[in-house]
Amino acid sequence: MLKVKKIEELVLGQNHPNLATTYNNLATIYQTNGLFEKSRPLLIRATNIYRKVLGDRNVSYALALLNLAGEYEKTGQHEKALPMMQEALGIYAEKGGKQSYLYIKNLNILADLYVNMKQYSKAWLLIDQNLQQIIGCDLSKRGQFNWLDSLKNIQFSSNRAIDHSVAALGTAYRILQEVSTYRQSKEIQMDLIDLANIWLHRAKVNMSHERGKLRLIAQTNDWLHRSLEIMDPAVDQRKAFEYADLNKSVLLLQATRSKSIYHFGDLPDSISLIEKKLHNKYSKLEAFVNEKRPQKELDSLSSILIETNQ
Repeated sequence: MLKVKKIEELVLGQNHPNLATTYNNLATIYQTNGLFEKSRPLLIRATNIYRKVLGDRNVSYALALLNLAGEYEKTGQHEKALPMMQEALGIYAEKGGKQSYLYIKNLNILADLYVNMKQYSKAWLLIDQNLQQIIGCDLSKRGQFNWLDSLKNIQFSSNRAIDHSVAALGTAYRILQEVSTYRQSKEIQMDLIDLANIWLHRAKVNMSHERGKLRLIAQTNDWLHRSLEIMDPAVDQRKAFEYADLNKSVLLLQATRSKSIYHFGDLPDSISLIEKKLHNKYSKLEAFVNEKRPQKELDSLSSILIETNQ
């Protein structure tokens, strides 16, 4: 990557958009390794190139602003990140509208930044605004007749819309965790957990590719742990089983690792035990079937596998 950077600087000059892209990619590598003192100058250069060459209303410039804002946020410089995020959002609203994927996604990111800055009322307003734009959900109407049921059964336009809605719920949950002055916060948190689990389950059903399913399982895992943190085992045992049934794959994955899951006694152990027994039965059955196969058939199967893997 460093060689590419040097070549492009010589061949393309110091103000080419392709060079800005290379700066961004190299900065990402430095960020991954925690080398922010090296990544930041590259991000600043990339942002300046895009602004100079493409103008300050271009979406590539907006993305560069967000990359730089993300750098400042990671290093705790929230006040520097804020105006950059706001400027980028203004560009996305102008170019794609407030219903666009990029605007909605980054509105959630801005809400998270406000939470980091302890500006909870501003964050809550953005969450409410985002959910109203995506699905017509108004958090201020929580508690009204059929509010939760209507949201559980809402029809999403795409899995991406579910992603954005669940992200907004996650930020709302953070606020409820951090602000003790909210009344009935546990009840609201449980409502958010219910919605997130139901929406993520619906997304998993509709998801066709494996990478997407794994990402959804990771998200479901986060919400599962949130629920177990605030549940009262004496009262919420039934709810725990409901979540276990909804999130089988996640629970099985985490059953031996999560201290909070063991809080519910035999629930994860019993499921894990059943899974292990089924796996052992399958292995024994497979071994028995192979034992009874003629040698010629086994050789034939081996040949097919070798050819397939070549």
